[in-house]
Amino acid sequence: NANIYGGIQGDLYEKNKDKIMPIASLTKLISMSVFLDTNPDFEKVVTYSIEDEAKTWEHVENKYSAMRLKLDDGDQLKIKDLFYASLIKSTNNSVETLARVSGISRVEFISRMNSKVQGWGATSTVFVEPTGLAPANVSTANDYAIISSRVLQNPKILEATTLKQYKFE
Repeated sequence: NANIYGGIQGDLYEKNKDKIMPIASLTKLISMSVFLDTNPDFEKVVTYSIEDEAKTWEHVENKYSAMRLKLDDGDQLKIKDLFYASLIKSTNNSVETLARVSGISRVEFISRMNSKVQGWGATSTVFVEPTGLAPANVSTANDYAIISSRVLQNPKILEATTLKQYKFE
């Protein structure tokens, strides 16, 4: 197999490809992929819980440093609104809400995230929570490429990650 990038470009293309690093919002893509595996009804109305936001504080020192959807405890909104907010605005509390309403426990949700990427061959990737805030969520550039190419095959995820804006009330 010839390296199609050749020379210096080839060296840059593969530089640090196996170095394990924190992965931030790639985590959200896998979370949404696992959430979609539960066959959610996008029109279903769910209730937001302030406890969903509290879960994100476990991973950042200042709760205000994390991107969040401004919601009050008990607010009701559609699953599709939470889904799009999670991917377009990268809001952490919306991801936690979707994990909670998925019908599986948070521990099982995270386990499925890990199983899914392992099944794709991303064997250096580990998730400890669903938002991407935890520095312990790690991957390599090589795994990142595998995960991105697989997860973006889902039309709902592809649409949500390419929209310029999404509005709801």
